[in-house]
Amino acid sequence: MAKKPRDKDDGYIPLMDRFKAWWEGLEPEAVVKAKGGGAAAPADATKNAAAIEVDIEDHDGPHKSWPESRLSFCRRLWGEEHEVVRPGGTEFSVRLVRPMALTRENSLLDLSAGLGGGPRQIHKELGVWVTGLERNPELAQHAAGLSKIKGLERKVPITAFEPEKISLKPSSFDGVLIRESLYSIPHRDKFLAKVAAAVRPFGHIVLTDLMLADEGAGTDRTVTAWLKRDIADASPEVVGAYTPMLEELGFDVRVEEDESDAYHSYVLQGWASFVAGLSKEDLDRDLVSRMMVEAEFWVYLMRALQAGKVRLYRIHGIKKPPV
Repeated sequence: MAKKPRDKDDGYIPLMDRFKAWWEGLEPEAVVKAKGGGAAAPADATKNAAAIEVDIEDHDGPHKSWPESRLSFCRRLWGEEHEVVRPGGTEFSVRLVRPMALTRENSLLDLSAGLGGGPRQIHKELGVWVTGLERNPELAQHAAGLSKIKGLERKVPITAFEPEKISLKPSSFDGVLIRESLYSIPHRDKFLAKVAAAVRPFGHIVLTDLMLADEGAGTDRTVTAWLKRDIADASPEVVGAYTPMLEELGFDVRVEEDESDAYHSYVLQGWASFVAGLSKEDLDRDLVSRMMVEAEFWVYLMRALQAGKVRLYRIHGIKKPPV
């Protein structure tokens, strides 16, 4: 039996319009009207975009479980060809490392290896040997497998680590990269002390982290909403906190720059490309549920960024020689 055509005035709002409304914090009807669409659904039927059902229970932030369904989704979201599971693709990782001026004679420690796309691209473009460490064991296993498939298991090895148990050989790396993860590491002062000891004199450390704009931002509703959807014990530092921390560990901090606008753009570009690439055949219940689970984390973080309560900062320090 042929499917009955939907009446254009029956109040139906397509999923993509509901998703756009939810992302932007609008009523779905507003999106339909902006597009010049038909009549809006009754208020009680689509009170908000939460009308998109979610039946996946693992509402994870970026540091928790990585089942195959989530891995596949995030690769598609942030760039399948780049083998990454975070915003910015490999471009952002390479841009962060390039000022270190490392060569094939040097070694880099990447403490936020993810799926390994960033470390592998850094090696490809700069020639530097990269040791990748990843907090999530599932993600680290997938990353190590990809390095092996590409014949890079020696030049870009990737293994799992626990921040509180990390053990690094002193003065063993010319550079260290830590991306968007310190805010979720407990006792990060002790963690950074161990990392600092592993950097050779005149070596570099570059970190990016999500930080509170000021002391009062931690109680702002946009911030608490974001942290509720992140790792349970996440406790971001206030802007400016890392510079004295690194100086105490023997680094000359050369750069402390707000990268929030660039990060915001990376996130929006990823989601815009993903949504634009969806077909009707893609929109089964599993993909829609996964999409909403992932989007929930990012939409709340983006709202905190847009409100100016959370910032993404880049800090670059150079290890001073021993006196």
